[in-house]
Amino acid sequence: MKYAMISLLALLCSVPGYSNFLVIYPNQLAYIGLETEINNVAAEINVLSGILADTFATIPAYKSAVYRGIERYDETRQLKDRVGSEITWLFNDGKKGTYTLMNAEPVLLKGLDGVFKPLDGTPVFSSMPSFNTEPKMSVQFDEKVTRAQVSYQFRGMGWQAFYALHLEEETATLRGTLKISNALPETVHTDNLILFSGQANLVSKDSYSARAPRAMYLSAEESSPYGAGGVDFSGYVLYPIPGSFDFAGEQSVYHRFLEFRQPYEKRYTFHNSYYRTDSSFEPLNQTIHMNDLIKAVPAGTVSVYQKRAMDTILIGESSLPDKPAGDTVDIDIGETVELQGNFELIESREEGKESVRRYRLTIKNYTDKPLNAYTYTQVPADSALWLSDPRVERTKANELFALVEVAPKSEEVVFFGIRYPR
Repeated sequence: MKYAMISLLALLCSVPGYSNFLVIYPNQLAYIGLETEINNVAAEINVLSGILADTFATIPAYKSAVYRGIERYDETRQLKDRVGSEITWLFNDGKKGTYTLMNAEPVLLKGLDGVFKPLDGTPVFSSMPSFNTEPKMSVQFDEKVTRAQVSYQFRGMGWQAFYALHLEEETATLRGTLKISNALPETVHTDNLILFSGQANLVSKDSYSARAPRAMYLSAEESSPYGAGGVDFSGYVLYPIPGSFDFAGEQSVYHRFLEFRQPYEKRYTFHNSYYRTDSSFEPLNQTIHMNDLIKAVPAGTVSVYQKRAMDTILIGESSLPDKPAGDTVDIDIGETVELQGNFELIESREEGKESVRRYRLTIKNYTDKPLNAYTYTQVPADSALWLSDPRVERTKANELFALVEVAPKSEEVVFFGIRYPR
């Protein structure tokens, strides 16, 4: 995580104008950077209420900093600060007078007739009582500072991505929508929004494992690819979202951020294992397969719609992992009864130190058009093919693959065998 956070800082800092940014993580954590005017040796810097105070950092570095949270009006505290002074007291009947406050709790007032405890009423202050109405960091610098760059992490913001994939004959349109939630009471503004996709390691409820944010605004030695789509580093992906945003407090905003057309193929898949004993027919899985993804997409959920002559219907939903541009995407949309498969063990024996197995794979097509079935069978990694159909090939050490073409209203059978040490 330390490498990831330092890479993030270097990436941000290598881009001109990126002293103002907002990085939002999926798990209600965010990281904000901004520039603020100081013009003094000390300053009160407003911060968001969800701040993780131990991640607060400034450039130039502060000498000392104290977090001051929101203070609620406390009448007793205000009275304690005024013991020995004159105050005005307003009684419930509308009468008021000036008295010396002798004690705050319980309230004891001294007038011309001596000390007494008021049975009702409230103090009247001549000026607004002093208390902190918004969170601040009280910062002290070594010398006078004109402007400072400030950064910190805070709780209360998160994002989710939702996609709608509309299938046509040979191409599909992918539309992406972001849901950005702000649970804080404040409005959060940014001109540079970045989504962090991936699960960063947490060591506690209040902090990330690395304290790298204290090294905010590191100078970068190399040019940054930022803004050219998703930027991948050490298993994490950054997605810059163009635009200027004001995220109102205690609200969620939906923002359309992505749309493109992409060729696709609907695939039917059938998965088996060499030790399987059930030989009944079962539906094949349907998968939307796309090669060479045109644009990078953050992880999210995808709803798949099929366009028909008069309408469009939902045919399935699935999850979508982070995918860079150029990658392959497979979206599982459920089973189909129109194409069914059967996997049978038809021969089993032991020869010396080897186990010998032979199987029959049957695919039935109930439709009026030819369909392809992509079949995968798990086998021991040290097994060898034996008396097998030429369509069967080993694509992984422990997996056999066969592409089975099935004519309309018919079935296709594939035989293969394996030998492996007992």
